Amino acid sequence: MTTMKNAPEQQPHKRNVLKKATATALVLALLLCVLPSGAVLAASADPGTLVTPGAFDAADDGIASLKKQIASLEKIIKLNVPQAEKIPILLYHHLVGENEMTTAQRGNDNILSVEQFSDQMKYLYDNKYYTASLYELELYFNGKMVLPERTVVITFDDGYRSNTKYAYPILKKYDFQAAIFLITSTIGERENVIEKAGWNDLKKCGDVFSYHSHSHRLHRQQRDGRSLFVTSDSAVVTDDLLMSKAMLSTSYLAYPYGQTNRASRRAMTDAGYRMGFTTVAEYAVRKTNAFEIPRFTITPNIDMPAFEAICAGMAAAPAAEPPASPDVIDY
Repeated sequence: MTTMKNAPEQQPHKRNVLKKATATALVLALLLCVLPSGAVLAASADPGTLVTPGAFDAADDGIASLKKQIASLEKIIKLNVPQAEKIPILLYHHLVGENEMTTAQRGNDNILSVEQFSDQMKYLYDNKYYTASLYELELYFNGKMVLPERTVVITFDDGYRSNTKYAYPILKKYDFQAAIFLITSTIGERENVIEKAGWNDLKKCGDVFSYHSHSHRLHRQQRDGRSLFVTSDSAVVTDDLLMSKAMLSTSYLAYPYGQTNRASRRAMTDAGYRMGFTTVAEYAVRKTNAFEIPRFTITPNIDMPAFEAICAGMAAAPAAEPPASPDVIDY
């Protein structure tokens, strides 16, 4: 991987990256100064700004979101390095303290210890990785934004309270940003003995997390292993996604159990969604299909060398299509 120290030949490219990022930042700053708050929200708000129960003020959220984008661009300008050619999108689920883990939890691939997660985030920080938001990822796909070579995207599925309780302070410590895909019908509820984050938890953590859809009520499996998301009538899927979209103000979806098909993707577009995330372990590149975005599921079996390889773009592609990741945690 090229670094700033050993790449003097990259200087013209660096200047182009800097010019593009500076121009974008100036445009955003100008919008912030001259547009009414409502116009700023409509034109520039980062999807995933939480707007439901609690009745957050839309204009304030829009301005805060725009400031967040400017801050992100400033970080990229300071990095001044070659742009990313492929981006690892990391997928996490539930976190538990090492001393709190039961025997059953230790055998569950969807449960990671807080200590292992903390070590991974420290590695990213120490090695100067940039954590991009989903909005920035969309701009990258559309050729409207450059991202630095060492870029990762951090995502969580299901919306467990452990995300806001454990992951949030670690991410905040390193000034990282991340996304949570929420099953909106289960916000604040318990799944077996595991608690989901509530609205108050989510609002308090909005400076680190953006919130997106994992469906409203379609995150359930039939006996044959297929999710309701791919077996339900398209009108049902569209209505479900519209409900989740209205609650979260997002246009991004992580497919329940990683499953999707042509009919469900059509329902997504009908509901106004622009990106769909899978559980296929591959890298995202400029030409990635916006409705087939891959992610690397981070399990307890991924040790630090393996994690480093994933982040550095050196993970081997899967030999065959992997099975859908079981988001539901069973004991």
